[in-house]
Amino acid sequence: MSAPDSGNRFPSPSRRPLKMRLREYADRHSNVLTGVAVMIAVIGLAVAVTFSPSKDTQNTASPPRPGVAFYYDTVTGAYFVDSATLIAPIVSPAGNVAVRAHFFSCSDCEETTRFLGYYEKYEPKVKKRLEKNPEAYEFFEEAFQGRLYSEDGITWVGAESEDGYKIIEALQDRCPAKRLRYCPPN
Repeated sequence: MSAPDSGNRFPSPSRRPLKMRLREYADRHSNVLTGVAVMIAVIGLAVAVTFSPSKDTQNTASPPRPGVAFYYDTVTGAYFVDSATLIAPIVSPAGNVAVRAHFFSCSDCEETTRFLGYYEKYEPKVKKRLEKNPEAYEFFEEAFQGRLYSEDGITWVGAESEDGYKIIEALQDRCPAKRLRYCPPN
């Protein structure tokens, strides 16, 4: 036996569909919802302005070519550009040993303002393993095992050693705060 119909055309508020209840709430509180939407837009704009690069830090030079890196011929002292997927040491166009060269700048990456940060190569055993399994290079831990850094291309230290960290720290000290930028070939 069902309850007698009270004659009410609309179901009780708790029995109305959620969509209808939300619409009624939005109609009653449209000013509040408009204010919240405006606040979200203002906060989003503030975040975009705060984190966008300022005009003086934007690179006005041509964009870097994808997938290339600088290398250094250890015999001739010449720099050249080749695929960034090569694992140093490699053979230079002159047939000599070459290592990867990382350039940086405190402003734009023009040839006159960039400077050498460090050279990089891998220990022979690790290089062989990475060349055999290129996917291993993509994993953070694998990429740092056996990596060597040098400031002069002659004396090499482990990238994860105290001396390796000192090379990176010294590099960061060459520019004012937040001005150091990596300079790939362009």
